Amino acid sequence: MVTAIGLAVIGAVWDTGLSIAVIASIPLVVASVALCSALDRDQRLGLVDLLLIALMLRWVVSAGVQLLLYRERPGFFGPDEGGYHLWAQDLARQLAGHPSMPDEPTLGARGLLWTAAASYHLLGVHLLVPKFLNCLLGAWTAVLTALLAGFVFRSPAVARRAGLLAAVFPSLVLWSGLLLKDVWTLFGAQLVLLGFMHLRERFRVPALAALLLGLFLIGINRPYEVMFVSLSLLASFAFGATRHVVRNLVLFALFSVIVMFAIERSGAMTQILGESGHTMMEQVAHFRRVYSEGPGTGSAVDVALVDTSTPLGLLTWLPLGLVFFFLAPIPFTGSSLSLTSSPEMIVWYFLLPSAFRGLRSLVRGPSKAFWPILLYVIIATVGWATAITNVGAMYRYRSQVLFCPLMLIAADQIRRRDEREKARVAAMALRARAHKPALPEAGTT
Repeated sequence: MVTAIGLAVIGAVWDTGLSIAVIASIPLVVASVALCSALDRDQRLGLVDLLLIALMLRWVVSAGVQLLLYRERPGFFGPDEGGYHLWAQDLARQLAGHPSMPDEPTLGARGLLWTAAASYHLLGVHLLVPKFLNCLLGAWTAVLTALLAGFVFRSPAVARRAGLLAAVFPSLVLWSGLLLKDVWTLFGAQLVLLGFMHLRERFRVPALAALLLGLFLIGINRPYEVMFVSLSLLASFAFGATRHVVRNLVLFALFSVIVMFAIERSGAMTQILGESGHTMMEQVAHFRRVYSEGPGTGSAVDVALVDTSTPLGLLTWLPLGLVFFFLAPIPFTGSSLSLTSSPEMIVWYFLLPSAFRGLRSLVRGPSKAFWPILLYVIIATVGWATAITNVGAMYRYRSQVLFCPLMLIAADQIRRRDEREKARVAAMALRARAHKPALPEAGTT
């Protein structure tokens, strides 16, 4: 609350849009706190504190980027922010009954655009208002990370640690505070996965509602990602428990219908194959050219490294694409992107062994709950690593799956902490036995 008041005061002196953004967000923040309290009645996960930490950090970063950096270099982190801002203003004029510009919004980002347009229509054109609403969604992705980790690992400690990592990880904070659709699709994907895993355990109407809402949010913002999350849900049935065969068959049929409807209504196939019915290879080649040759591609990958004009060539590119996806930008290599992301990347490299240990322990364990998440990450990363040829875009898209390795890192950190604690207790007990005075033998004086 102190942060919110401080930002409102700064806005009153410096930029009224900042004050309006804070005030307009307060009712939604109060409702979010109430919902977190209901989801965490015994406060074992600390969801309220987690939400507020994540939100305040995102608000500060979003305001700082907008008021300091973007005054001199607008759109530095996301060049498409400018287009979304213009489209949202046009939609706001339509809401006010004025003629619109000839350009229409693209198939994606409709949720982001209409939310921004509604805020411009009601409160005036203040860019920080929709950005602060994005920040709130970003804070909820930290909460959902905690809920997913709690479901998979059945450990409040792991859930709290995973949620905290998602709340403070720099790229997750950054992309939540910009006028971009990334946080909408991340929030939607997490909702789908959480709802699906609860439905696999027991049918609940709220879980089904969460799944449908998540698919809707993905479909209106980044339609092709409906394919990623849908394929992961259907594929996970092959890795589920063998019990409840009839129930699994019924759920598989239900999800198949939902998935087909979501793909059809969202226009996912149109976005993947294009309007003129291109082949998959042609559309992938088109995406690769756009990301390597279009505007704002100063960090483009050298696509000439591998000839990807054939399926075999594209398969050959995949390992290199995965390396770029998970390890780029390389710190301190000279570009502005690598310099600004260097602290995070160094921390990320340091945490990767922990993520590997967490994954190894989970795969070897009896739990199958993690498979939908893991399959989503595999399918999404393969798709992006194949089609995206721009380091900046890869860095941005990695945030869509980052919650998964953060969960694994949290699980490994808590496991190692518990092992150290057990070793410490055992050592104390051993020292206590060593220093315990011997009792006199019977019959002696």
